[in-house]
Amino acid sequence: MMFKNLSEPSLATIYDDLWSRGRQALSSGRLVAESLPSPGTSRWGISAVFRPWSRALAECSEDCRLLVGPDSVVYGEDNLHVTLRSLEGWRSEVADQDDALGVYRDVLTSVVKHRPAPRIRFRGLTASASGVHVQGWPLDDVQALRIELHATLLERLLAARLPITGPETKRVELRRTAHATLAMYGPKVAHADELCAFIERHRDTDFGEQCFETLWLVGYRRTSQSVALTTHGRFDFGGVR
Repeated sequence: MMFKNLSEPSLATIYDDLWSRGRQALSSGRLVAESLPSPGTSRWGISAVFRPWSRALAECSEDCRLLVGPDSVVYGEDNLHVTLRSLEGWRSEVADQDDALGVYRDVLTSVVKHRPAPRIRFRGLTASASGVHVQGWPLDDVQALRIELHATLLERLLAARLPITGPETKRVELRRTAHATLAMYGPKVAHADELCAFIERHRDTDFGEQCFETLWLVGYRRTSQSVALTTHGRFDFGGVR
C-alpha cells in the first residue's frame, strides 16, 4: 500500500497535471529544451539520488530513444536517477576535499544509517514540456526522509558558515515527486505524435517495485548530447524495517 502521508491522489494529480501540459507541448511543437548549466544555475548541482534500473525500464528507455530521436538525451543504467534532494546549485568544478562536500557526506551518513531502505514502485509514464518521466510512487515515507535531511543539512551548513544554494533552500521548496527522468528533449523530437501515443499507452504500465539500499551523492556533467553522473559518495541505509 502507498504511504498515506504522501497520498496517491495528491501525487497522481501532480503527474496528471504534468502530462496535461506535456501532451499539449508535444502536440503543438512548443517544447522547452533545458539550457546547459552556467554560473548561477540552481539546477544540475550536487544532489542526493536513488539509482533505479530494471529490464522493464531498459526496454522502455530503448523504445523512447527511437521516438525522441538523436537530438534528445535518453537516460540509461549509468545515469537514470530519482532525486531525493538537490543540495546546491551548479558549480563548474568541485574538488574532492571541498568543504561543502564534506558536510554533505557527514549529513547523509548520519541521516541514512538509522533508516530502513525506502521502496518505490515505478508505474506509468508522464511528460513535461521538457522531457519524459517514469512516475514513482513511494511505498515508504520518503518525504519524512527529505525533511530530516533538509533540517540537518541547513543546521550543518550554517554552523560551517557555508552558503545555502540550489532549488530547495526552504522546506516549502522540497520536491514531492519520486519520478525518474527517462528522456530530456532537445530542440525537436523526431516522432512527436508517436511519442505522445506511446506515453498515453503507458500511463499505467507497471515497471516494478525497487528497494533502495544505497543513497548516492552525485554531481552532473552535462552537454547538449549527454548527462553523466559524477559520484562523490555512497551511503547505505542501516535501519531495520
